[in-house]
Amino acid sequence: MPSKIYRVTPFGAPRSGFDAADIVPDAKCRQVTRTHASPANAMPNLIDNLKRIIQDHEPEPDEHALPRAAAVLLLELAVADAGIDDSERRVIERAMLERFELDEREVAALIEEAALQQRESHSLHEFTHQLRTQLSPDARGELVEWLWKVGFADGRLDRHEEHLVRRLADLLGVSHREFIRRKHRAIDDD
Repeated sequence: MPSKIYRVTPFGAPRSGFDAADIVPDAKCRQVTRTHASPANAMPNLIDNLKRIIQDHEPEPDEHALPRAAAVLLLELAVADAGIDDSERRVIERAMLERFELDEREVAALIEEAALQQRESHSLHEFTHQLRTQLSPDARGELVEWLWKVGFADGRLDRHEEHLVRRLADLLGVSHREFIRRKHRAIDDD
């Protein structure tokens, strides 16, 4: 389709029919060329452009996001009773090794990253939301079992730890029945 040429004043208003009072010297006008695209051609371009913009701004997938979120919850539980001890840290490391099939070097780095996030975080909702939406119900139940194991690791279950496990299980969408079942499995495992 042929292009139309418009004369535009410096203020952007298109001029089509000039009369003597509207004539602006050529030095102060610029020429704008517009092509007329059919609506059928315009829509795919718009969609392609939007896809490109979204892809350019999407973060790269992080393969350790879920294990890190789980480690943050486990660390939060470990510090609930006045600090983390070696037995609790060993349980957390075992959970990362067994559940997420990471090697020892990856586990050490992951726990350090998770510890930093745990200290800087003001809320556990972002971590529980991520785990709730991306893990199966059985995997979330298994995470609650690991939370219980961390709670029991030092030989006693503090009331703050029990309350936190209860709250996290609720945020993870684990039913009360599964919560109790996982508690008994954690006790029997020790």
